[in-house]
Amino acid sequence: MAEQSRPLARFDLHTRQTPWDDFHAGYFTAEVLWNYLTIPFHLLRDDIHTEEAEPWYEDGATWPALRVTYPETFATPSKQQTFYFDESGLLRRTDFGFELLGPGPAVHYASLHRRFDGIVIPTRHRVYVRNPDGTRARESTSLAIDVEDAYLT
Repeated sequence: MAEQSRPLARFDLHTRQTPWDDFHAGYFTAEVLWNYLTIPFHLLRDDIHTEEAEPWYEDGATWPALRVTYPETFATPSKQQTFYFDESGLLRRTDFGFELLGPGPAVHYASLHRRFDGIVIPTRHRVYVRNPDGTRARESTSLAIDVEDAYLT
């Protein structure tokens, strides 16, 4: 079994064109899934800074925003992110940049929320390149994750 004492160092000088090995894919997948499945719970940590931000308007809806700054010790795709929630308090959108993949704005859409063991999580995740005006480049799906089932303890 392989071991890496400084996993983030494996991404030094990484660009979007750099080929991935099994370690890169495994680390990235674990980091992204852990973050997607623990929002909004991990926002309650004392070392995470949150502040209200400008809402986002899309398809006739207004989504209030929360700007979040993570500490250096927190494993996350981006140390600064803006989360947008619908009128029910469900996460709908996140603006960020994939720091592991080099610079570039991205937008994550979370949808098809379902209840698993009493906890509601989004089961459809789509990440796109974010245009300068904040809209998504619909032809540029960077990541697609569908959660079919979950068991939470």
